[in-house]
Amino acid sequence: MDSAGKKDRFKRLAQQRTNIVLKRLKVLGNCANRSAYEYTEGEINKIFAAIDHQESVVTPLVRGFDRVNAELDRIFDEPHLGQASPKRLDSFGALASNEGI
Repeated sequence: MDSAGKKDRFKRLAQQRTNIVLKRLKVLGNCANRSAYEYTEGEINKIFAAIDHQESVVTPLVRGFDRVNAELDRIFDEPHLGQASPKRLDSFGALASNEGI
């Protein structure tokens, strides 16, 4: 697969997968409706403990994107290239603005 195809595939899959995660978090948030559900503080703590446990998955993901962005900065900010910094990915795989980075 060529570079453009890989880039398009990444953008498509990252967007889809991010949207799925965000939608599922919103659905989970619907459970906070006390008029529709009854729950204890202990049950809520278990939910957040399970989410916090996923830090072992999320942290390496964020670090991976940060490492790639740092390498892009190093390559494209070298004076001899004379080019502006490229668009970069933020920690969620979305295109990040080069301003303020």
